[in-house]
Amino acid sequence: MKQVQKDLMMVIKCVLHHDGLPERINRMSSGEKSELLNYARKQNLLPFFQYFDSFFEGDQAEVFRNSIFSCVYMDAVLSEEVHGLLDQFEADGIGCVPLKGIQTKALYPSTELRTMGDLDILYQGRQSKKLRETMEKMGYEWHGEAAKHDHYQKGPIIVEMHKDLLPAESHAYGYFKDIWERTQKADGKTYVRQMKPEDHYMYTVCHLIEHFIRGGIGIRMVLDIYVLFYLHDLDKGYIRDAAEQMGIADFEDSIRMLALSWFGTKEQIEKELRPGLQLGELEEYIVSGGVFGSEENAVQNGALHTSGSIRYMIRTVFLPYASMKTVFPWLKTPLLLPAAWAMRIWNVVTKRKENIRLLFHNAEVYRHIEASEKDKRRRFFERWGLGNTL
Repeated sequence: MKQVQKDLMMVIKCVLHHDGLPERINRMSSGEKSELLNYARKQNLLPFFQYFDSFFEGDQAEVFRNSIFSCVYMDAVLSEEVHGLLDQFEADGIGCVPLKGIQTKALYPSTELRTMGDLDILYQGRQSKKLRETMEKMGYEWHGEAAKHDHYQKGPIIVEMHKDLLPAESHAYGYFKDIWERTQKADGKTYVRQMKPEDHYMYTVCHLIEHFIRGGIGIRMVLDIYVLFYLHDLDKGYIRDAAEQMGIADFEDSIRMLALSWFGTKEQIEKELRPGLQLGELEEYIVSGGVFGSEENAVQNGALHTSGSIRYMIRTVFLPYASMKTVFPWLKTPLLLPAAWAMRIWNVVTKRKENIRLLFHNAEVYRHIEASEKDKRRRFFERWGLGNTL
């Protein structure tokens, strides 16, 4: 790992555990500070530096100050928007469960430390029509349906309303299929619900795996694992059993150990980190990219799922029945698949034209990747306990 990556993790650790920065970081030159801040910005972790006066000095001070203000302001805007949406869902009787960053950021020492892009909320697909009326009332425009979610936008704010937590073909789809029965009412609410902490943790791991095998992940996703597991009291037996049931126990253990090695206190590491554990390959795969990995990883990993450009295009456009049911709740029988495929294509052509360009681009790129490269990447995933997810 490069020094700039180690320094970013040290800054994060100091904030999480209320420690002062090592003197070496405080005495960095302006150039070194700029490099560190730029890497933190690439990982969407810049707000962690707001607690240290030494980063408000020197050539980078003004740009850094403006970036911090922007992060804090955006956190406030999105938090207010979330509260408004959930209050309206409650008033209109729309059952929902806030997901991902909305839930996770509340567990950080300060909410702006956990930046967000889109807002993700689970709802029941049978309420699609009612939901769209509520979203339009809130000033949102519908931008189409994807395999897991409906896409709404108001200005720069994007809301993804999920009918399912995971794709139908996911290794963990069955585990979360009855998630509504396991949710609890949010404080003072009837229709707004929340997952129990252990299920939220396992969903976070599963979502991380989706990105890990698609294009990679960044430091922030590993940090989420540390915050959820080590800063809060979870039922460890429940998590172990759930991971075994999903077939991801080895990977969950590895990513949790990596999070501990990066962000844990000396006492936590001595107590829980298994000696001799080799995590270097996993570490390098993560720190080499941005928040969601790298374009190179996305290409190499995407090629694992196709044996030819034509077959890739057909598989991508004409999703199987199980996946299409999550997009269109009215799809009660495979006999209606042609109508659903036609509607899916129409939605893409009219609402998500960029997906068409991406489809043709990927098909051309995958055509040139050698079988040996695919095999090398497949063995990497198998070593880290994800062979069954490919």
